[in-house]
Amino acid sequence: MAFRARVRGALAGDDWVCEGNYSRKTFDLRLPRADLVIWLDTPRATCLARVLLRSLRNAPRPDRADGCEERFDRAYLAFLRYVWTFARNTAPRMERERCAIAPDVPVVRLRGPARIAAFVAG
Repeated sequence: MAFRARVRGALAGDDWVCEGNYSRKTFDLRLPRADLVIWLDTPRATCLARVLLRSLRNAPRPDRADGCEERFDRAYLAFLRYVWTFARNTAPRMERERCAIAPDVPVVRLRGPARIAAFVAG
């Protein structure tokens, strides 16, 4: 698969940072090479508010293709539900996968801007 090949290429160096998307497709590639997992444990109300504000602004973003606008449709509502239920539905699955693939990789859980700032500063 081309996507997995691109991920392998990104992980080929000694220094890299990855976020948690596509865990089912690439955790097996990423986690064994990781030195540390940093989990930003943001409250779901904060996540949902950020998604809604970003959508209401609907301003062009570098992560969105030209002409790609967010629509308030069924898919968008499904995404809002995903955000709201992430901690209950998705996070436990990701944690099980992490434990199965790389249980010895240390995990740092950061909740809130102050803890994140302290970790980055340290």
